Amino acid sequence: MCFTSMVVSDMVVQRDDGSVIVDVGQAAHMLGLRPRSVLRLVNDGELPAHKEFGRWRILRADIEIRRELGAHGGRRYAPAAAWALILLASGWQAPRLDRISRWRIQKQLASRPWPELRHALADRASLSRYVAHPDSVVRLHDEPDLMHSGLGAAETSGVGVIGAGNRFEAYVPDEHLPDIVGRNHLRTDPAGLVALRALPSVALLKPLPPVAPPMAIALDMLEDHEPRARQVGRELLAGLQAEYRAGIRGPAGG
Repeated sequence: MCFTSMVVSDMVVQRDDGSVIVDVGQAAHMLGLRPRSVLRLVNDGELPAHKEFGRWRILRADIEIRRELGAHGGRRYAPAAAWALILLASGWQAPRLDRISRWRIQKQLASRPWPELRHALADRASLSRYVAHPDSVVRLHDEPDLMHSGLGAAETSGVGVIGAGNRFEAYVPDEHLPDIVGRNHLRTDPAGLVALRALPSVALLKPLPPVAPPMAIALDMLEDHEPRARQVGRELLAGLQAEYRAGIRGPAGG
């Protein structure tokens, strides 16, 4: 990982790729929290961070994403329940879901603003970012056992208004992730344009579809480092909620 020689302060560093990294103290200032609260977010997996020379460093873009999330907290769904909600919200089938769980999920979808569900769905997968040679990015598109998401999936579906460029985003069964990273020579980088989400085996997605459900695409775009992509994600999520509520009048629907 390379850095420029420009250091904004002891807390802020500008990288060669234009991204900005801050420490826990500066992140706390930006989020209006105490440093210990920021560390709790990092330890709980709610704020991406990496260690350099024994100190936590956080991308400013990830702080902006966290700030956009707002104060909505509450219980996080287990992966299977998260994917059941995502499938139903997208108008897909969730055949292995029992009747009571289905009713509870439909009640949530009918009664809550969907942006408030982002926190509850955080455990749908584990996100890692990488840098890769352009040839490797091309090869990733031909990898089996991937469920494409993010800008590329939105662009393919006719939803996105901006091109994916060199970005690549997909869900990967967690047991396949190490092999895919190795054979495509991916290098871990918190600002990387390749985003892979390790999908737990308990997720209700068998066989794995080639493109993620629309709600998953929207959620993933809301975690993109590019503000324009996050705006597309917000628009997609709002449209999905409007369609859902137009077709389902309450928790008994569907």
